Amino acid sequence: MNSPTPRFPTTQWTRLEQERETPEGREWFCEQYRPAILAYLRTKMEHHAAEDLCQEFFASVVLKQNLLRTADRHRGRLRSLLLTVLDRFLINHQRKHRAAKRGGGVSHQSLDEPGIHGDTLPVADMGTVAPDHAFDRAWAIGLMERALAATEADCRRLNKLRVFDLLRPLLDGSGPVRSHAELARDLGCTAREVTLFLSRLRQRVANHLYEEVAATVQGKDSVLEEWESVRRTLQAM
Repeated sequence: MNSPTPRFPTTQWTRLEQERETPEGREWFCEQYRPAILAYLRTKMEHHAAEDLCQEFFASVVLKQNLLRTADRHRGRLRSLLLTVLDRFLINHQRKHRAAKRGGGVSHQSLDEPGIHGDTLPVADMGTVAPDHAFDRAWAIGLMERALAATEADCRRLNKLRVFDLLRPLLDGSGPVRSHAELARDLGCTAREVTLFLSRLRQRVANHLYEEVAATVQGKDSVLEEWESVRRTLQAM
């Protein structure tokens, strides 16, 4: 399996811009980014409350306020956009809750406001994982899952799906790690060939992961910075 030629990204920003007005595009966006949003919220509150607030975020901000229409790749990273909007949503939610207790009104921040000042939500005792780190971990895992899925699709087209299935635990730790000699017996090849297969698969995954990262930012410098950030996050897990 030769290393694939990098393709122009057709996901994330590009797909968002193409499909932001369609129900399918909005459904895709919610599905892709729900794990990262939920991971962030779970560091701030109990899990059942996080589930409810995650649902409210997508219903009221992403869909009702049409976040996808206002999103602009030239204004920064998609990851940063979501974190900024989520923080504003949490502040508004807390202010609304406090105002309801007092019987008063509440003012809301616009998604386009340049800054946030004032209250911050108290962090529940949910362990030592910082909210931003939890979000970044879930974000990186999502990117890696899509890179693995793309690699699996490559192998299916090349009639190498069995190779991918057997070597996947060495790529993502999804199962018991077996020796190259054991894998060679199952594949009917040599241990050296297993080593070569694994090297090529890792390169494919890396290429697809880079494409996924590049599709969420704008500009070469931003891509390299985001790429290093995602790599560090994955290596630390």
